[in-house]
Amino acid sequence: MVQKTIFITGAARGIGRATAVLFHQKGWFVGAYDLDAEKLDGLEKELQTSIVTGVLDVTDKTAFATTMTAFGKQTDNRLDLMFNNAGIAIGGFLDEVPFDTIAATVNVNLMGVLNGVHAAIPLLKGTENSLCFSTSSSAATFGSPGMATYAATKYAIKGLSEALSVEFARFG
Repeated sequence: MVQKTIFITGAARGIGRATAVLFHQKGWFVGAYDLDAEKLDGLEKELQTSIVTGVLDVTDKTAFATTMTAFGKQTDNRLDLMFNNAGIAIGGFLDEVPFDTIAATVNVNLMGVLNGVHAAIPLLKGTENSLCFSTSSSAATFGSPGMATYAATKYAIKGLSEALSVEFARFG
């Protein structure tokens, strides 16, 4: 039986870490990536086998592509599940949030997902019944004060995921 594989961004804590642990327990080979090298080291020590970790800035398209290629070399070019989970949630009224913070939120939450999907396509296409998941939020259901930029990125992820579901159907 071929070992299933998952690539997770934002894997050092929270949903990403819990996902890494769960899929590892189910026997999957886990690729866990984040900016927090120390927490990734802890995860790798905890799981010990069938895991690769690495520092990855999801906003760096070149780094994402390089990391995905390296992951593919370790998995015989298999990727059963791509999980774009990395994200940041900065709150505050739009007029009070520094623009650099707004741009960083868009870059991580939206461009990071686009970078991840794009980098994963070759491996996903080559793996039967593969899936691509991206974390959205209930903020994509209705806007809330102090969460405009975050909500906008999560609405975008929801729309992107729905469109890609239809688009990727052609790959099976």
